[in-house]
Amino acid sequence: FHGDRLGGVIILDSPIRDMTPEELEMRAKIAANAGPPKVYPSVEAAVARFRLVPPQDTAEPFVLEHIARESLKQVEGGWSWKFDNLRMGREGRGSLENMTPRSRLAYFRSEHGIVDDALAAKIRRQLGPDTLMVELPAAGHHPMIDQPLAVVTAARTVLAGWEG
Repeated sequence: FHGDRLGGVIILDSPIRDMTPEELEMRAKIAANAGPPKVYPSVEAAVARFRLVPPQDTAEPFVLEHIARESLKQVEGGWSWKFDNLRMGREGRGSLENMTPRSRLAYFRSEHGIVDDALAAKIRRQLGPDTLMVELPAAGHHPMIDQPLAVVTAARTVLAGWEG
């Protein structure tokens, strides 16, 4: 919406496409079945249950634990997650299929992420020839968790190029 006011945008392993009817249905089911947030008796119990979505086994343990701990809030009876369980059922965004970039873009695709070759080619066409496309080696869908130094290095490189 305000792309012309941004110096640039870096996108991390995001499937820039509209959701399929199946994905929308899954999100609606999750929202319909969402009860009150789970309350854990201790921070340690909650951290032990923290999971990435989609699942990923390659996260750096210290980064994953830090995110889990910072994602908790104290509530009556213990500890609960800060995020909104009902968010999954609310999709208020417009179509991404016809998006026209209005600022500089860099797209970081994770080697082991959720964007396959066909979708990556479609994203490349959609974002245009001026978009910098970068592959993050050995990274999963959560590159800032499993390859944080690679993400920081790539982002700093892109930002340095944009400064010039």
